[in-house]
Amino acid sequence: MKLPPIQGDASHKDLSGPSISLRLWTVDDEEDYVTLVRENPKELGQWFSWASPDYSGHQFREWLSTFSDDSTFLRQHFSIAAEGVVCGSIGFWRINTTAVELEYWLTRSHWGAGVALQAVGLVEDYVSRLGFWVAEIHYKATNYSSARLARRAGYKPYIVYSDRAGKPGVLHVGSRKELAKSQQLSARARKR
Repeated sequence: MKLPPIQGDASHKDLSGPSISLRLWTVDDEEDYVTLVRENPKELGQWFSWASPDYSGHQFREWLSTFSDDSTFLRQHFSIAAEGVVCGSIGFWRINTTAVELEYWLTRSHWGAGVALQAVGLVEDYVSRLGFWVAEIHYKATNYSSARLARRAGYKPYIVYSDRAGKPGVLHVGSRKELAKSQQLSARARKR
């Protein structure tokens, strides 16, 4: 089924909050991204199979090739910078005509400082302006940090499912939020 075009302008490259900024990843960011992944293999590797100490520039470029600001298939990922230091990534992709799924990660040195909550709020505002009214966050059931962030950002768990690869014993939680009702929360997240 071909999805209809989105309503808004998906060409924005930068989003900013009070203490963080988001910028679309580009080929010029290869060294920064590869360094972040290589320096955080333990934290990232437990949630993302691609994260390893030997993550390569080739892998980064392949990942970039999956991005699209095409109005029918939309996938974008932004670097997260706190006080000018790149410390993670957040992105989304279109699930259907009304919903997107968010994905994010931060380096351990920036955990607990509200950086991820601000980033989620900025992306929620952006995708809301594009006409999406539902955002979802999916995470492994044992990822307590993501569960806490989803809860703090106003997401409600709605489903528990097995790993997409069909691995037994790996449970994921899908959390959902209606964006039209989240504007007040997003404004609070931007003020942090």
